Amino acid sequence: MPGEGDYVYAKDLIAVVKKKHAAKAYVTIQILFEAERFNSAPIGSQEKLKAKRQLDDEISQRQHVDYSINQIGKLLFGPKKSSKVLNNVRPSGQAVVDDWDCLKKLVRAYEDHCGFLSGYGIKYSRAIANMCNAGVTEEQMVAASMKTCT
Repeated sequence: MPGEGDYVYAKDLIAVVKKKHAAKAYVTIQILFEAERFNSAPIGSQEKLKAKRQLDDEISQRQHVDYSINQIGKLLFGPKKSSKVLNNVRPSGQAVVDDWDCLKKLVRAYEDHCGFLSGYGIKYSRAIANMCNAGVTEEQMVAASMKTCT
């Protein structure tokens, strides 16, 4: 029956988006969208090539952000302490960051040397806030970002 496949695809996509939204997993929606666009494009078409490039770009951007934030953490805190500092969650009712100006400066330093954080990279806001809370200065972030990304 014509269009039935489209209906199933839309129904499935809506179900996935609702589940991701309920789980507050917004960062995975974009990659699911890009993967589905690639998978549904006709084999050998320009559309498939374009979708493949976009999917590869999205994956590459995410890998870069994951690597660079973790590497910066290792440079600042050492390999053993880094993940504990970056993943720290403060008690309920306590602000995520003590100094909002510090957070802005560290994000700017990261973006100046490593590139835009993007929607996906926003998930590292807490890690960067934790850097501020641990006393990391703008100069230290610049040095770590430059060493990691340039």
